[in-house]
Amino acid sequence: MVALREIHIFITLTARGCFPIGRSLRQRLGQGNAVLGLEFSGREDGTGKRVCGFAAARAMATSILAYPEFCFDVPDNWTLEEAATVPIVYLTCYYALIIRGKLQKGESVLIHSGTGGIGIAAITIALSMDCEIFTTVGNDEKRKYLNKKFPKLKMKILDVHAIYLLNL
Repeated sequence: MVALREIHIFITLTARGCFPIGRSLRQRLGQGNAVLGLEFSGREDGTGKRVCGFAAARAMATSILAYPEFCFDVPDNWTLEEAATVPIVYLTCYYALIIRGKLQKGESVLIHSGTGGIGIAAITIALSMDCEIFTTVGNDEKRKYLNKKFPKLKMKILDVHAIYLLNL
């Protein structure tokens, strides 16, 4: 018999994520506008290693037993609060772009709503693959934010309202 401790790591939690959900999923789950307890960050007991990850509906506690394969090291330049916002959006984008979309190095990709969590994660993944990225924003403030955060995107940030007007 395998002891629970052998297949899990014990983590004292520092922060938890709040994942927004759409209307259809909200109706099926019978919940409000967000799912709590999916994402977390904290320190691995015994080693003190900073980790983030996801644990379905278990991350609302002060500590959890987590599967190591669902935990990721937190970079030194991130706070644990920042790290708690990363797992679900980056895994969603990785699944969409790499697994389902089979995105290859150097390809072009259009990412809508570039300043949202999913948009920023998708841009980051696509930049890591040297892709040509086009993204949409809703206003000039968001365009400036993306230009500052991702200087390579200059002149490839499209105004979603201007695109709509072209279709009239």
